[in-house]
Amino acid sequence: MNDADDNPVQSDELGIEREELGFDCIRGMLYHEDREQFYARRSKWILFLVTVLGAGAFSKASLSVGLQPEWSGLLVAILGAANLSFDWPEKARLHSKLKQDTASMLADLSLATCDVAAVRARIDRSSGEEPPTMHAVNALAYINACQSRGKINTQMKIDRCQRFTGHWFAYSPSDFALDKADRKAEANQTAKS
Repeated sequence: MNDADDNPVQSDELGIEREELGFDCIRGMLYHEDREQFYARRSKWILFLVTVLGAGAFSKASLSVGLQPEWSGLLVAILGAANLSFDWPEKARLHSKLKQDTASMLADLSLATCDVAAVRARIDRSSGEEPPTMHAVNALAYINACQSRGKINTQMKIDRCQRFTGHWFAYSPSDFALDKADRKAEANQTAKS
């Protein structure tokens, strides 16, 4: 038997911390899934276009619509160089790995014998491996995590422009930040229900 079982206040605090960590894991999984899909789609479409534009048959067919073969060659070079330079497939793999790590932490939190402090340490350690956060995408992940936990009403709002450009521009975290007290209140509400 551990100390938390003997002390109901400490047990409640561990329950709230476990709930907060679980919520952070769900938000992280949703965030990394969104980023992974974004990079994977971009890479697949570019590889498709490079293949099609590079084909000799396309070059000949493009003459019939007024596109000179030099232009399709230029597009192949630009798209291929962009995919190689920005390494979108690797970014997709990184977000896939981070999503899997976060799912593992969430699974650990669901165990009755979970060491909450150890999971907190793993979360902190994995945050050092993450690329810079795209805050609009992170805010969407937060809203989706709220909805997955039955908290439909959230204070966070994202406009259409931010939704559309969220993968392209980092934005400031203060554009989407919830007050720390609001997050604590949400965690307490979820832990009680």
